[in-house]
Amino acid sequence: VLLTTSLINTYYIFSPSLIQKSEARETSEDKEKEHGKNIINQVKIEGLERASEEYVRSVILSREGKELDPITLRQDIERIYNLEIFDEVKAEFKEGTLIFKLKEKPIISDIQVEGRKELSEEKFKEVMKMKKGDFLDRRKLKKQIDDIINAYQKEGFIFTKVIPQIEYLPQNRANIKLKIKEGEKYYVKKIVFSGSEKIEEKQHLKYLQTKETSTLKRIIGEGKLDLNLLEGDKDNLRNSYLDSGFIDAEIKSPAVIFNPAREETLIFFRVSEGPRYKIKSINIEGDMLFKKNQIKQNLKAEQGEYFSRKKVIEDIEWISSLYQDIGFAQVRVNPLISKNIEEGKEEGEVSLTYQISKGNIFYIRRINIKGNTRTRDFVIRRYFSLLEGQIFSRTSIMKSYIELMRTGFFEKVDINPVFLQDGKVDLDIEVKEGRVGAVSLGGGFSPQFGNFFQSLFLLFQGQISNFRGLGQNLGIYLAIGGGFAFFNLFFQDDHAFDTDYIMGVNLFRYQSFFLPFLKISTGGKFNTGLFLTERTKFVLSPGMEILDVYDRRTGGRIPFYQDDIGAGFFRSNSRFLRAEIRNDTRDNIFAPTRGKNIILWSKIGGVFGGDLYFVKGGIASSFFFPLKWGLVFSPNIRIGLGGGLTSSRFLPYPERFFAGGIYSIRGFDYFSLGPKRQYVSPSGAVSQIVLGGNKSVISNFELIFPVSKQIGLFLVLFSDVGQVFAEYQNINPADFRASYGIEIRWISPFGPIRLSFGLPLIRKKGDALRLFDFSLGLFTFYPELEEY
Repeated sequence: VLLTTSLINTYYIFSPSLIQKSEARETSEDKEKEHGKNIINQVKIEGLERASEEYVRSVILSREGKELDPITLRQDIERIYNLEIFDEVKAEFKEGTLIFKLKEKPIISDIQVEGRKELSEEKFKEVMKMKKGDFLDRRKLKKQIDDIINAYQKEGFIFTKVIPQIEYLPQNRANIKLKIKEGEKYYVKKIVFSGSEKIEEKQHLKYLQTKETSTLKRIIGEGKLDLNLLEGDKDNLRNSYLDSGFIDAEIKSPAVIFNPAREETLIFFRVSEGPRYKIKSINIEGDMLFKKNQIKQNLKAEQGEYFSRKKVIEDIEWISSLYQDIGFAQVRVNPLISKNIEEGKEEGEVSLTYQISKGNIFYIRRINIKGNTRTRDFVIRRYFSLLEGQIFSRTSIMKSYIELMRTGFFEKVDINPVFLQDGKVDLDIEVKEGRVGAVSLGGGFSPQFGNFFQSLFLLFQGQISNFRGLGQNLGIYLAIGGGFAFFNLFFQDDHAFDTDYIMGVNLFRYQSFFLPFLKISTGGKFNTGLFLTERTKFVLSPGMEILDVYDRRTGGRIPFYQDDIGAGFFRSNSRFLRAEIRNDTRDNIFAPTRGKNIILWSKIGGVFGGDLYFVKGGIASSFFFPLKWGLVFSPNIRIGLGGGLTSSRFLPYPERFFAGGIYSIRGFDYFSLGPKRQYVSPSGAVSQIVLGGNKSVISNFELIFPVSKQIGLFLVLFSDVGQVFAEYQNINPADFRASYGIEIRWISPFGPIRLSFGLPLIRKKGDALRLFDFSLGLFTFYPELEEY
């Protein structure tokens, strides 16, 4: 008996006695003799060099003491071959011994790559899966070559070739050399829609993944030709027509014309538009668990409008969600479309019917959590809105997904329902853990600290965002610059002891040049609170801060300063209590597109003793509204009010409000707005002091353009308005300052980077301006900004 399999073909050769009955009549004695001949007495494996014999035997089902079965033997050969470590597998049966004769694939001794220039090291490593020590599998080698070519094509290098060279060595080893011949990089100059007459070109372009290039887009790497995307754009273009009522539209495969001299391409889509259809009627049929009017009031498709595939899909989602939220997890909504068009007309009508089949009601049997190598199960369940035994709810599952992703603990979250019999469903939650923490050393530039050299800083940060897998945050920040030094150590647990209670602590020390003074503050605070709702929390923070003030010119301590209205500062020991209620529904912290962040806060000094007696509070609110074309409109307002609790009623200087700079009113210098007083230092130097105010009103209005979401680049048009007012002043809009301008924001791997160009819209003589401003680095180091 001989069985052989190879890369090309599989051959099976059996003796007739094993696969067919003899036409002659067999006696029982003959059967017993034949049966005895085919009993396996021993199984041998030959030809192993590196592979484990136990590993091979684990897939063999032909065993000693069993009769040789041709079907089982053929399957054994296939299973051994599917281990993907053998070039050849033979089986030989002789005198009761079954021998598997194997020939191992060569081991890859070395891999060399020549000619790679345009594809970055990082992207090449992402696709290069073969490595030294692997078995040389020609199918895997071909796939590896295809992956490299595809990686080049995604970057616009369409005609790249990869030529493999294999050098076989003694001891069944091999060297691989991949010679890459990089093609030219092509960009998409123009996309032409031939036959498109009734829809504007710009609508089609929005649907396509392939984008036209421009000078700016080339700089940021957009507009490259990717043939893999182009074929899918045929369907995307048809969707553009379906969303505009052209149900019968036909799209031909795109044609690409290359211009090697300019490294550009023209892409042609040939279109047959066909008639356009309006919706004549909308009906709902089938298993009706809701009133028709209740369903219809939220439908996107409307009678009298042109048919839209997108709106029909949204309607199906809406109707399905109604049923799935009351347990009918497998509801089916089938759109039935009946077309009617008169001969010779360019427009017709459709009757649209949503046919509902509710299916069975489902209850959660079990919630299974997988992939959490670090995060505890109960931490994940904390953010999940459903429990075992509860009715299935699609909205609750989607809400749970959002909450899990918002934690920042996971790179990926998948929630998959597994439907069982008797109306039961298991929910499999599979997570991919994010990084346990980050330690980085970086730097930046924050011009609010003084001149160029004073504004440079070095930053060290270390943070564990999911400490001990319990969802706790532990971190340390240290920044040193020419104009300041900052240290902060913090611990925060938003669900202490697996409850809705919040506990945390902050210890800090910072020094900064502030106008003619050097301020040094040392202190800390303890945070405690609870979640009022899933997105609303209340935090109470008792703390203390010791403040020293020095003259920047002489270096001498200023024990006390007070101007003619009593608003002054001195070496102080502040003991305070701070309270905050925050409601945060933003979909993203760094680049939100919808939601709001509203903060109500108050702070009282002297409640535990100390030198500063005051009370202040306010509101800070940010709103984000998505518009067309990915634009986001964001109005923000901050209002603050405070006063002293001593006989003077003046808010102490360290607690006053300030305005100006990139974090409040752009176009004006940092903390330069508001009432001023003359200050004469002990050395006799005269300077102006910005007193700040006990009242603050600041508004920012921003229109955010996503230049490239892929790299986190945004363009912002802004207008800022506001001012701070002292105790002896009333809030007077006539004293407001205003500015407008443009800002570039980049959510870089090192943190948010902002470049702002602001022009004063309303200013007065003596105002200090800062037309160009930018902030590089992760944080602002002014604790005063904590008061929003």
